[in-house]
Amino acid sequence: METVGHYRILERLGESRLGEMFRARDTRLGRSVALTIPADDIQNDPPRRTQLLADAQRAMAVSHPNIAALYEVGDDAGRLYLAFEFVRDSRSYGDLLLGQFPAWWFESIMPVAFALIAYRFLLHALARKRGA
Repeated sequence: METVGHYRILERLGESRLGEMFRARDTRLGRSVALTIPADDIQNDPPRRTQLLADAQRAMAVSHPNIAALYEVGDDAGRLYLAFEFVRDSRSYGDLLLGQFPAWWFESIMPVAFALIAYRFLLHALARKRGA
């Protein structure tokens, strides 16, 4: 089995825009974690790597029962990894959301939330283009 830092990888969970996700065992504390290894395009791009580390630092300050906790951000021989709380649930993400919110929420609130997220990314892209 492969190890990353002090985590022993048990199984591959999938892939996201951020990178590959694995279920891993914390060999120090004996708990399962969701280990994310950012994609090479993030690992090898210093500004994106710095932004990811800043975002991770902010995420570590968040504590909410509906958000998986970020336990650790580490570096294993130059390869960045993030260890999150592992939540085992047989339901899909969509099923979890549908159980939490009324249907009208998806019709009225979600489009606004997605628009704000897109706006943030647009502003970030414009700032980078201008060298800010």
